[in-house]
Amino acid sequence: MLLTVAGHQIQINSFNAELDANFKNLYAAYFGSGTCEWDKLNMAAKCFFQQNWGRREFNKAHDDYFGNFIPIWEQFFLSRRFSEAENIWRQALTPALELVGEMGCDGIHKGTPYYFSGMTAIIRGNLEQGFLLMHQAYEEDRATFDTKIPNNPALAFVTLDFGNERQAFRDWVLDHARFLESSINAYVALYNREFSLDSFRRHFLSPEDNIERAIYFVYILARIKTLWEIREQPGRVLRSDFAGELVMDVLFGLIRGIEDSIVNRNPNNSNGMYGAQVKYLAESAGCSFSTSLTGIYDFKEKDLDDFLTERLAIHRGNIVQDKQTDILITYAIRNNAGHMIVPSKIVRDYFETIIQACLNV
Repeated sequence: MLLTVAGHQIQINSFNAELDANFKNLYAAYFGSGTCEWDKLNMAAKCFFQQNWGRREFNKAHDDYFGNFIPIWEQFFLSRRFSEAENIWRQALTPALELVGEMGCDGIHKGTPYYFSGMTAIIRGNLEQGFLLMHQAYEEDRATFDTKIPNNPALAFVTLDFGNERQAFRDWVLDHARFLESSINAYVALYNREFSLDSFRRHFLSPEDNIERAIYFVYILARIKTLWEIREQPGRVLRSDFAGELVMDVLFGLIRGIEDSIVNRNPNNSNGMYGAQVKYLAESAGCSFSTSLTGIYDFKEKDLDDFLTERLAIHRGNIVQDKQTDILITYAIRNNAGHMIVPSKIVRDYFETIIQACLNV
């Protein structure tokens, strides 16, 4: 259905006379000088959903309904009126959520509004809300198509699938993929290894392998990149003790992902302690790992900054990076951040070096 409102031509989906009339009023209200009565639109929408009840059988009809709100959202989004952009999706969802509550079960596919709401929240700067909404979009797709790996935009986002061109938020995915690739390139240059971003995705972000780990890693990567960008801003806002605590928290999340990857590859992983997993990793990398070498099995009793200063040779002005140091840094941070609040000045001040060391592992 092609509308002309205040000189603008807008293509939207057509359904039935009542719902179409309400959508015409909606567009007249947002693009012209008309009025939309949300109560009437919501009633018409609920009747439409009742007639098209069943998320798998009628997901296309549901997508078409929510798709009619995209041009309005886009107007607000492109002009950076994010509150109004988010609100249009809350309005769009209202009749669907009301009907689901009344029916006592969920027969409506709602991936579109959650996906675009998540996209808006992330661009607005609310990372947690954005990821929650994006993952709700992914859960909607899972439930509708009865698979953990639905080939939809939400899956591309949560697994950093930059090759999928059918996603509205691909620029964000590409930006974070390039950020990750820069760390991979640094690892390749340091250790003279053949490894690429594609290899990383196949080994660690494949939805067929471990979708939960992939999702968690992408969230942690987004937090790391956010801190990285804040650090590059003027004002030295990452120089406080709280900044050190925040960085430690993000690193702990990253190392949890590393630990999960090791456990899934360690044939002798009956010992759940991270030390045992690190020992396996070190031996696999051709490094030695023993209590006499590291002295950090009781690392909680030691001072983290002293250890990192010594291990990285910071006091000698020449940062040391090798496989053993990378592995030991993850162990030191895991042992501390997992048990106490540690506002490490070295982790804070050498943020890029520590992050790179952990990603090297």
